[in-house]
Amino acid sequence: MKDSFLLAYKIRKVEQSLLDLFGKGLVGGTIHTCVGQEFSGISLASHLSSGDVVVSNHRCHGHYLAIYQDFEGLIAEILGKPHGVNQGFGGSQHIHRDGFYSSGIQGGMVPTAAGVALSNKIAKNKNIAISFIGDGTLGQGIIYETLNFISKHNLAHLIVVENNFYSQSTSQHETLSGTIENRARAFGVDYFCASTNEPELLIEKMGMAVSFVRNNSRPALIEVQTYRLNPHSKGDDQRDPNEINEAKERDSLNIFLKTSIPEVENEIKEFDLYVDQVINKALETPDSIVLEMDKSVKNQSLENKLNPVENQTTQLKEINKAFHQIFTSNTEALFLGEDVKDPYGGAFKASKGLSTQFEGRVLNMPISEPSLVGISLGASTTGRLVFSEIMFGDFLALAFDQILNHASKMKRMFGKVVKAPLIIRTPMGGGRGYGATHSQCIEKHFLGIPDLDFFVFHPRVDAFKFYSNLSTHVEHPAIVFEHKLLYSQDPFKKVPDLYELYESTEKFPYSRLRSDEGSDITVVSLGSMGLTLEPLMKIFSEEEVYLDVFYPLDLNSPNLINEISESVKKTKKILFLEEGTPVHSLSDSLLSEISKRISSEVTFYSKVLNAKPLPLPASTYLEKQVLPKSKDVENAIWELFDE
Repeated sequence: MKDSFLLAYKIRKVEQSLLDLFGKGLVGGTIHTCVGQEFSGISLASHLSSGDVVVSNHRCHGHYLAIYQDFEGLIAEILGKPHGVNQGFGGSQHIHRDGFYSSGIQGGMVPTAAGVALSNKIAKNKNIAISFIGDGTLGQGIIYETLNFISKHNLAHLIVVENNFYSQSTSQHETLSGTIENRARAFGVDYFCASTNEPELLIEKMGMAVSFVRNNSRPALIEVQTYRLNPHSKGDDQRDPNEINEAKERDSLNIFLKTSIPEVENEIKEFDLYVDQVINKALETPDSIVLEMDKSVKNQSLENKLNPVENQTTQLKEINKAFHQIFTSNTEALFLGEDVKDPYGGAFKASKGLSTQFEGRVLNMPISEPSLVGISLGASTTGRLVFSEIMFGDFLALAFDQILNHASKMKRMFGKVVKAPLIIRTPMGGGRGYGATHSQCIEKHFLGIPDLDFFVFHPRVDAFKFYSNLSTHVEHPAIVFEHKLLYSQDPFKKVPDLYELYESTEKFPYSRLRSDEGSDITVVSLGSMGLTLEPLMKIFSEEEVYLDVFYPLDLNSPNLINEISESVKKTKKILFLEEGTPVHSLSDSLLSEISKRISSEVTFYSKVLNAKPLPLPASTYLEKQVLPKSKDVENAIWELFDE
C-alpha cells in the first residue's frame, strides 16, 4: 500500500499547487480539486486493461493522474501551455487521452460511456467502460435513462459514484431521496460500496466490481463514500469548518503521512522539487498556441447540368436504398432509433428491412432522445459509423445538450484528435396535420454550432448519393433535416418548362434551376418550399418573369453563399422561402452573409417569406393559415418584381 499512498500524496500535491496558482491569478476560469478523494481514482487504475475507456467529470484531475501519472501534461494543460495534454484547449475540466475523456456537464458523458460499452459488446471484446459521477449528479435524468439502457442490453459499464455528500455546498440531505443502492437495484444493476478512508478495502472492492463487469458483461455501480476536503472550486465553501476538520482527521492519507513520514520523506521531497520544476517550466513556456479554423477549399464556381429522368422513385426509397448499400459495404455501421427495427421500420419507414438484413446492427432505443444521441456519440468515438434517428425533429430539443455540449465539441475540446462519425437524421416540418409538437421546423436553433455539419433536404436532392458520400466522409457529427413532405416526392422528376437543373461540383452540392432566358429574381428555397415554388414557375414564365432558384443542401458551404451573391449582383432582387418561423431564421442568416459580401458593391431588394410565428395547429384548415401558401409565394415574387 505504500506506493498507493505515495501516489495519493503526489496527486494531492499537484492539486494543492494548482490551487495556489489559481490564487495567484495564474489559472483562469475555475478549478475543481479532488483533495480527500484521491483513492477513488487510484483504486480503479490498477484494475484497468488496455482498451478500457474511462469517462470522467469536472473533478477529473485525480482520475487522470492515477491512471497515467502524467503530472507535467496536466499542469501544463491547466496553465494553457502547448505541451499540455490537450495543448491548453481543454483546461481543468475537459481532458482527453487515448482511453480517457472528461467533461464539465454533470452526467452528460455517461451515455457516451454507454455507447462505448455498446460498441465493445458488438465487437465481442472484454473491454469495459467506466463513468465517474458525483452524488449530486444523481439529480440528472440522463443517469437513469442510461442505467435503463445498459441494464437492458447487458453492457460492460461500471458507474463509479463518488459520494462526498455535497452538491457544491448543498447537503445531500436536502436534495436526495432514498439511497444510491436502491437506485442501482431498481434497474437490476449490481451494487458495491467502499470508502476512501479504508483504501485497501476500496481497492479490493473496486477490483471486484471491475471483474464482475468484465467477466459477466453486465453493468454495475460502486458507491465510493468519501469527503472533499477542499471547496467545490476556488473558495466557495459554506460547510461547517468543524465538519471539515473532523474529516481531515479521518482522512487516510493524512493519517499515513503522520505515521510514516520517516520512510517516505525522501520520495516526498524529491517529488515536491519535481512539481516546482514542472510548474516553473510551464510558466516560462510562451503562450504560443494559435487557434486556426479548418481551411475550406473554395469551389471554382463549377456547376454540372443534370438531365433528370423520372424513374418512379421517391426520396424515402432513395434514403432506404442508401442505408442498405452503406450497411453492406461498412460492416461496422450501426443504426439507433426509436421503433426502427422491422417490422415497423421507423415512423416513416426509412430503416425498413435494415434490421432483417443486418441483424444486431439496428437497435430499438428507449424513448429518451438525450441518451439516444449520447449513446450514439459514444459508439461513434470507437470508430464506428453511427446513424441516430430522431423520430420527429421537434424532439431534437430534448437532445440539445448532447448535440451542443458533447457531440459538436468532441473534435476540438480534446485537441482535434477524436473522430466521431455520427449522423443524426430526423424528419421535419408541417403539412401533415401532426400538430404543434410534431411539425415544427426548428433547424435554425442548430445552425452555427461549430463543428456540426448541417444539411437540409430539398425537392431535388439525390438522397442516395448524399448519404453514400456523407457516410464515407463524416469525421465529426452531422445533422440532417429531412422534410416529411419530401419523402413521397421523386427528386428526378421533370423540371419546369424553360428551366434547366444544375448541381454544384462540391462534395455536398446545392441544386439550381435557371433559365437560358435570363433571371429577374434570385430565389433561395429551403426545405420543402420548392414543392410550392416549382408549379408557379410556369405561370411566371408565361409572363416572361424568370427565376434563379437555389436549393441549399449544406448550409455551411462558403461556395453556396458566393454563388447566391453573384446571382444577386445580376438580379438585384432576392427572395427567401422558408417554413421555419421568422426572426433569426436560416434565411436571416444567409441574407446576412450575402449582405456582408455585396452590400458595398450593389443595392438590392430582399424579402423573406416564413411561416407565421405561431405553433402549428393540428387542424388542416388552421395549419394552412400558418404555413406559407402558394398565393403567398406568388405575391412575394410579384412584389419583388415590381420593386
